[in-house]
Amino acid sequence: MQEWIVVDQFGNMIAQGFYDKQSAEFYAKNIPNASVEKKR
Repeated sequence: MQEWIVVDQFGNMIAQGFYDKQSAEFYAKNIPNASVEKKR
C-alpha cells in the first residue's frame, strides 16, 4: 500500500502515515512551502 509523507522546503519530514494523497495535501496546505511525496 502506498504511503504519503509531508515534507518542508528543506526536505525534512513533517508528517507521515497518510494512505491517500488528498489527506496529505489537506494537511500540507496549512504549512507554508510544504509538499507531498511518496514514501520510499
